[in-house]
Amino acid sequence: MQRTVVERFYHPEVGKDYAVDRAAKEHLVDQFKEITERVPSGTSWLIHVVLAQAIMEVPRAQEGIVVECGVYKRRQLLQPVARMRSGRTQPAVLRFFRRPTRR
Repeated sequence: MQRTVVERFYHPEVGKDYAVDRAAKEHLVDQFKEITERVPSGTSWLIHVVLAQAIMEVPRAQEGIVVECGVYKRRQLLQPVARMRSGRTQPAVLRFFRRPTRR
């Protein structure tokens, strides 16, 4: 199961809109593994991979935001994803997503 989840994440279409290549995704998976080994968590690193993939599959043109509500033991899932997608070294979770438009 782990292999299937990770290989889906490594697919070239995942993150394509944000110029996230396989090397960057491999680094992200390594970060998720390291974080879950160091800090107790309610979820495994695989869940983080699935969520990161879902975020990276949102088309760049899509209006809206992604918000991480609740942090378990000071662990944030979106922090490494936000840094990768925004090109920043500091967390910028909400800055790279567009605000939703009212209809």
